[in-house]
Amino acid sequence: MEKFFLKFLGFFLILAGVCFIFFSLYLSFKVFFGKENPPLIFKETIREKKEEKTISQKNLDPEKILQIQSQAALKEALSEILPEEKVNKFLNLSVFSLFIFILIFASSQMVAMGLKLINLNAEKWRG
Repeated sequence: MEKFFLKFLGFFLILAGVCFIFFSLYLSFKVFFGKENPPLIFKETIREKKEEKTISQKNLDPEKILQIQSQAALKEALSEILPEEKVNKFLNLSVFSLFIFILIFASSQMVAMGLKLINLNAEKWRG
């Protein structure tokens, strides 16, 4: 009875592992060909366009005014080079790829454990 249970458990682990591998490949296929978007872990933040603050030159010294203007120019240049939605999409794809990698690795370990159980059962049967 124990041999049957170990053999059954081994085949079950192999079947479950192979199913998980095909499922993860199917998810990757759908995301790769654009039929489905990757899960949104990093969501886009909707920024309201704030009215630019008027800088009164009476209260601020010229260095402070220049610093504020240079920061605004730097923010604008960075947003043109790396738009926020592109960064979020890249991060979401990276997290999805990491999840698929972990799922495939865990599934391969399940298959390996199932094979070991079947081989262990076969060795017990012989000896």
